[in-house]
Amino acid sequence: MSVIPRIVVLGGGFAGLTLCTKLDALAAEGRAQVTLVERTPSTGVGGLTQFVLKRQVHASDVPMKYGGGAALRCSNVRFLCDEVTEVNVKARWVRTRSETLNYDYLAIATGATFAPEVVPGLAASAYNICSLQDTLQFRDALDRFQGGRIVMSIPQFPYKCPPAPQEFILIVETLLREAGNGLREKTDLVFTTEADGPIPMTPFFKKRFEDYGIRIVAFAPVEEVKADKKMLVFGTGRDGNRAKPMSFDLLMAAFPLAAPSAFQNLCDASRLIPSDPRSMRTEWDGVWALGDCARMMLASGPMHPKAGGFAVVQAEALAQNIEALVRSGGKSDAGAENLGISKCDAEVGNNEAATVSINLMGGPTMMFELGPVTEEAVEDKLQWIRDSVEVWFKKKPKF
Repeated sequence: MSVIPRIVVLGGGFAGLTLCTKLDALAAEGRAQVTLVERTPSTGVGGLTQFVLKRQVHASDVPMKYGGGAALRCSNVRFLCDEVTEVNVKARWVRTRSETLNYDYLAIATGATFAPEVVPGLAASAYNICSLQDTLQFRDALDRFQGGRIVMSIPQFPYKCPPAPQEFILIVETLLREAGNGLREKTDLVFTTEADGPIPMTPFFKKRFEDYGIRIVAFAPVEEVKADKKMLVFGTGRDGNRAKPMSFDLLMAAFPLAAPSAFQNLCDASRLIPSDPRSMRTEWDGVWALGDCARMMLASGPMHPKAGGFAVVQAEALAQNIEALVRSGGKSDAGAENLGISKCDAEVGNNEAATVSINLMGGPTMMFELGPVTEEAVEDKLQWIRDSVEVWFKKKPKF
């Protein structure tokens, strides 16, 4: 280890920004050199696309510019706007397009890239609900829509933010009703998933879908999308059956995920980086993977869900451990763990939302507690995003 430990954080999203903000004091004391590497000049702030769909947030206000690091509160952290091209965990260096960074501690928090290529025809046919550009294009298409079938599909796991697909189709249902002219009655809304229904809170969302006339096609992994025919072709589901092909007029999708290409040498067959769900440690000394790029398998069976709230909780625990390692000369960490405890406000249609309390590792199965359905919870969701941004950035967001 170098005299002054070198900490490299890859990725300026929820996890990376939280981690660097927490480690800033350590850098200010001269106890560590902290470098944040981020490929883009601004962050898209996940969770805002649904507000753009509803025209509650203007698209131009979504990106938050890093300003070469000057816009961030972690002023003692070096900001490098560059793309990682190679990682060598044995030699302990990261190569970008412009330089090579040696490290003592490496936190991989790049987020995941969308991988529509795993489903032939998906990229050419579907609007990605986590893409700002695709959301704008879908909103325009919805403005022109005169009736037919709109499908919200979860083609394959994993994907970003488990409630997002449910939120989107329920928002679309509300927008169609509010448009008037019988447009909702002219529209068949369908939700497809390879799971047994919308997750999490399957019974609640099944009832909500039933109340609002949204059909569910479960156990339906998408094998192919025939772009020329606007047709979903399903593979064999976990129930052993194969759903019939389904035509669509508009297709929304939660795109499958993979770690960025420069990190595929660290990935398993899932194309994500395996790490421990509590410590976030990988198999390599001094290397952690957290957030969307990580494959964390819970003791209860499923993969740790991917969402901004979880990324923040993971980063907070990791910051404590890295700080303890630095202050102890690498002898011990703080024993802090990701407990998988978080809250989120999930939109449930009719301009309403409900606060969901989540505990992923507190029992034999994941636990979800649903609060009351209110209009106020929609604003609470947006306020949580504002509050998060203000922790990282010096200026208040415009949204």
